Amino acid sequence: MYKDEISDDLKLTNAELDQWSILIDQVAVPAEVLNTVQLITAKIDEHNSHPNHASNPIKIYDRRWKKIIRLLRTSAFLNGRKQVDLMDCFLMEHCLWNYPAHREVIREMLID
Repeated sequence: MYKDEISDDLKLTNAELDQWSILIDQVAVPAEVLNTVQLITAKIDEHNSHPNHASNPIKIYDRRWKKIIRLLRTSAFLNGRKQVDLMDCFLMEHCLWNYPAHREVIREMLID
């Protein structure tokens, strides 16, 4: 076996992935997490409305938000929880920027 190969007993089957997908969809997203997402959306809108940021706005479309919620659910599932918690929201830091200059801005929004 090569150094980078994964042994068969550690690999997931397609059936396992399909089952996990069903279980991930069942993970609850509580109101406090949805409120946090709305707050971040509002902060991004506020950031974009500032004249200094007009040439380089942070653009997040609905499709990405949907994928972010799926990521939060997956995080909760993989950590053995039946609902997303606020700690999962810190993953959004890695999903919301388009340019390196946005990374620190997003991080500060999440920390607030």
